[in-house]
Amino acid sequence: MPLPFNLKSRALRGVLWFGSLGHIRHYRGHGIHSPFMYALVRNVLMKRPRKRGDTTLYESLRRQHVGHRTALHIQNLHNYCKYPNVVILDKTPPVETIVPQTTYIVTGSAGIDDTQAILAPIGESECMLYIVAPRRTRTRLRACREIIRRADCVSVDKGGFMFFVFNRRLQKQHYKL
Repeated sequence: MPLPFNLKSRALRGVLWFGSLGHIRHYRGHGIHSPFMYALVRNVLMKRPRKRGDTTLYESLRRQHVGHRTALHIQNLHNYCKYPNVVILDKTPPVETIVPQTTYIVTGSAGIDDTQAILAPIGESECMLYIVAPRRTRTRLRACREIIRRADCVSVDKGGFMFFVFNRRLQKQHYKL
């Protein structure tokens, strides 16, 4: 009497599924070859976000209606990179000049349709650009993808926000966490 299903293939799929469960806990961090980015991902993004050090940026982001976890991650990333200046772009005209070692944050209510207006002043400056809620609209997501494609930077997509590290010593790469 033939079986209604193939027992061998079902058992094999079950064994493979159980075998894949053992690898799940080791998937994070692989593929990041830059020591700076590896340390940033391991020490900041993979940790449960907690308030550490100065929290003025966190409080100002919460006043701009940025989510709790996103604001904590941005605060911790800012503290980790030790950039002294922060500029929050919220319904303001585009930035004319870029100050080196500055964190620029584009909030969810700010328009980033003109990617050239954002990228043109960056030039050779060493800075970071955060875009909160990159998937809020299609045009916003297209603008983020355009920045990834055009800019010579390291980009990280965290879901709730994307950030771009403009540093000439780092090789251009895109990470999706």
